[in-house]
Amino acid sequence: MPGREVAAQEQVEGAQDPARAAPRARAQPKALKILRARLLERARSEQQSEIAANRKAMVGSGDRSEKIRTYNFPQSRVTDHRVNVTLHTLDRVLDGEIDPIVDALVTRQQAEALAPAD
Repeated sequence: MPGREVAAQEQVEGAQDPARAAPRARAQPKALKILRARLLERARSEQQSEIAANRKAMVGSGDRSEKIRTYNFPQSRVTDHRVNVTLHTLDRVLDGEIDPIVDALVTRQQAEALAPAD
């Protein structure tokens, strides 16, 4: 929160009176401790906010539009939504035969690399 000022102040009655100047000297370290604690709390809060923002950016919303792949067992169908490839060989895909999906992904990546930058 830029622009916000943090201040700590210890009020001592009669601090303006020269006879009571000693309490002011004792109050200064306490005010500095309070200020340090507030600054540390602010730094910790900003760090946690940054970590939370980074975490939120990494994790999707879980929305259906973010799906990568759909496995439909009753129809023995696998659909990769990134490249719109649908295979009706679910059992083989689950056994590790994912070459058609990988080939489509590689082709798409190569096409994107060759596409002129706008």
